[in-house]
Amino acid sequence: MAHQPPRNDDANVVVEAFGTFARRESVHIAEGTVWSLFLSRAEMMGWSVTSETGGAPPTGARGRSALWSVHEAELSDDRDSSDSGRLAWAQIGVAAGVPVAVALPSVGECLHDTLRRFGRVEISGLQFTVSSMRRGGGSSLRRLVQWLAWFSTTSGPPAVAFIATDQDMLGGRDGTRWASQLGEVAGTLFRFEWVTGTPAHFAIRPPADAPTAGGLASARPGVKVLLPEWSVAAAIWAVALVIDSALAEAPDTSDFAVRITRLG
Repeated sequence: MAHQPPRNDDANVVVEAFGTFARRESVHIAEGTVWSLFLSRAEMMGWSVTSETGGAPPTGARGRSALWSVHEAELSDDRDSSDSGRLAWAQIGVAAGVPVAVALPSVGECLHDTLRRFGRVEISGLQFTVSSMRRGGGSSLRRLVQWLAWFSTTSGPPAVAFIATDQDMLGGRDGTRWASQLGEVAGTLFRFEWVTGTPAHFAIRPPADAPTAGGLASARPGVKVLLPEWSVAAAIWAVALVIDSALAEAPDTSDFAVRITRLG
């Protein structure tokens, strides 16, 4: 069951990983194991602490302010996985003063690292559903630059992916102009192309685990993106660029969802 964010959280985020286990270890997974592994990895990297911490922004294991607190993390059950391809999900609370776009790369990496503890995994997509966001506005691009070191920028032919959002996040903007602006920010690393129709299997699907996501509807248009490689780090960086750009223009946004799916 999902939790509402504590008072000191700036937003609640549910991250979902889609794909397949190319090889999964045949071991019994006790209740709470995934949450424990997810939290341990997050604390070791200094990204997070448990959600019980209150008051001032919490401090991670490496002596710097934590980006987020852990609420939950679980593997999807077999039925859910076969129906939607969802492998696992986690829910976090973004720490006060941390832009959502800045928190997402570490959350996605942490969930991916946790999944690899159960076997060889192939990620085909990720969705981030954000609710109860209390602050927005202004670009956080400079703080995103640190994550460029987490993926190769010269690995060969680009990967292709599709980014879908909820309808309200687009805000009636000129999609072609927006894609052009994203390209200007990304430089030569990512190339964005506005697409007028989002295929049903690429559209966002608000998860039941997100506290206030029931009212989100998938937008008809979307964005095709060329990435330097297909990896969790590169995929989330593209998503973070989209979120950063959208929130800079619509700072009052509180609930939204973004999904990226690999095309080739």
